[in-house]
Amino acid sequence: MLNNGRNDSSRIYPLEEDLLVPIYKELYSLVGEAGTVAIFNAFKGRQIQFPMRFYKKEAIVQQIKNSDRQVTNKELAKRYDVTERFIRSVRSQ
Repeated sequence: MLNNGRNDSSRIYPLEEDLLVPIYKELYSLVGEAGTVAIFNAFKGRQIQFPMRFYKKEAIVQQIKNSDRQVTNKELAKRYDVTERFIRSVRSQ
């Protein structure tokens, strides 16, 4: 049950994993009980869509431009989840 209805520190304890809706069950397995409750309290009722990319393109471009030339295109592509072709394009600018 909610702790006095307060949004700032409300918690649901003890958490009953077998009663969770699928998305909260998945979050529970990824971030644990405290993380799941924190996410629930922060975002309940909202639809959230996560971008496919973790980093901003502009930031990746800057990192590539500043990278040591000894770091291979393949290594940079893997690090930033982009193609080697993209790395070559940025490095040639």
